[in-house]
Amino acid sequence: MFSRSIILLLTLLVTCFACKDTNSSESEKTTETNLEVQVPEEDPSVFIYCWVDNLRVREKPDTKSPIITEVKEGAELEYLEQKTDFTQKINLRGTVYDEPWLKIKTIDEKEGWVYGGAVKFYRPTIDSGPSPYDKCFSIGSENIKRRNKCIKTTSAAQLKKDVEFVKSGPGGLTLNLLSGEQKQMISKKNSNDDDYVSYDYRYYLPKMGYFVVRANYFEGNEYLLVNDKSGKEMAIKGYPKPSPDFKHLIVTCGERNDYAIPTDVQLLGFTENGLEIIWERNLGDYMAVKPIWTDENNLEFSMKHIEEKDDEVKASLSTTLDGKWVFSKHSNE
Repeated sequence: MFSRSIILLLTLLVTCFACKDTNSSESEKTTETNLEVQVPEEDPSVFIYCWVDNLRVREKPDTKSPIITEVKEGAELEYLEQKTDFTQKINLRGTVYDEPWLKIKTIDEKEGWVYGGAVKFYRPTIDSGPSPYDKCFSIGSENIKRRNKCIKTTSAAQLKKDVEFVKSGPGGLTLNLLSGEQKQMISKKNSNDDDYVSYDYRYYLPKMGYFVVRANYFEGNEYLLVNDKSGKEMAIKGYPKPSPDFKHLIVTCGERNDYAIPTDVQLLGFTENGLEIIWERNLGDYMAVKPIWTDENNLEFSMKHIEEKDDEVKASLSTTLDGKWVFSKHSNE
């Protein structure tokens, strides 16, 4: 009886170890699975970007060809890797380009041709706070007559747009203030040199509460911000351009005669005392031109040398977390 119990116990132990070995070998077994790893193909498309507004996409590479559509500044276009063997000279914003035509596809799948001088192979900085005269000031100083004609045409369009608030005549400007009163800005063109003055209307900023007027003197000129309620004037040192949220104005060169070139750039903002100069800098031998608001807290402009026309440096103004504006000058390298 005892020996039979021993034999049974040994049998159970052998069976246990056999099971343990079997389980162990199964746990260490590696199952090989053939997985086909698919690497996504790179998008071969090449994109270009429009840097002028209302760029015309044409059926054929010719300015007389029918227009398929127009695209806005900053629009992304797919370059179809076809260009003309010839180039064409076209004036864009005061600069003459000699470029081929490129075949493209728009975002809504329309194919056509655009002029190569009007596009870039990188996304351009888009102005988030454009003003009516930007296109005029982009015309180079070497073409003063064309720029002045653009300013005159734009001013006439603004007078028509703001006819409810302003009237221009040989005697000057009449501004209809929100208080119900009128402000007369009388020109004195027949007076002596010291008293000579004439006024040109530029545009109205209702969201900021100011009219923009240029005062022309016998030697030089200045811009005036006229409060649309009180009529009070504020002299500034150049052309004012509002931020996208209409809380700030950047004041740069704009339109000036050679004998009255400013070297200051100003930033105006609303404080508890109203609209005031909150930042100002003298640029010495440079003048601030071509300001661009990239958003309400950042702007870029060019610093152009007064005498050396090819000397142009990029600069910027940005707000910090505590609301201060910081000026930076960037190397051209």
